Amino acid sequence: MRDCFGAQEDSPGSNLRVTLRAQQQSPDRPLLTEIVFSTANWRNELILLSRLDIDNLLRRPGLTANAYLLKLSIQNRTSARPIPEPRLVPATSR
Repeated sequence: MRDCFGAQEDSPGSNLRVTLRAQQQSPDRPLLTEIVFSTANWRNELILLSRLDIDNLLRRPGLTANAYLLKLSIQNRTSARPIPEPRLVPATSR
């Protein structure tokens, strides 16, 4: 993944957004459309991703959107309030 970041690898506040294909996902749960990595912590986030049960995350009660993105960006938080990462965020059309 180092090549994906290029010169921005150590730039604080930048992200790598990985788009996922809908065709390769289970049709009986919401889609996961993107995974967002921070540049500063991508190595730790990649390890974290390998430990997540994404299918179970997307089957939790209370998820109401058709599609979500998974934010793994541990340190790229601009908000002062603590929000746990990783977290699912409803995907919006761009």
